[in-house]
Amino acid sequence: MKDNSSPPVSSKPTPIRGQLSVSFEFFPPATEDMQRQLWHCIERLAPLQPTFMSVTYGAGGSTRDRTHATVRRLLDETAVPPANYLYPLSFFRRPRRTC
Repeated sequence: MKDNSSPPVSSKPTPIRGQLSVSFEFFPPATEDMQRQLWHCIERLAPLQPTFMSVTYGAGGSTRDRTHATVRRLLDETAVPPANYLYPLSFFRRPRRTC
């Protein structure tokens, strides 16, 4: 019978830069617990040396502050370049007038 099990995952990732271009995308954390989980993941993924890590940007800027804080922390605490989504049109949209 053929063994279809996956090989064990190494606890120390091997950098892949130069062999493959890869990036990771995250949603900004909504709670303190989610923030701890996100940073645990980032700490595990950063040694893979991705080309960049991106942080999504909520519709209409709904997660703007959390996105900015996550990108700032990526800049301050990792060597991985961050890329965040910007939808500038939502900043300049005028409120609708009702008659």
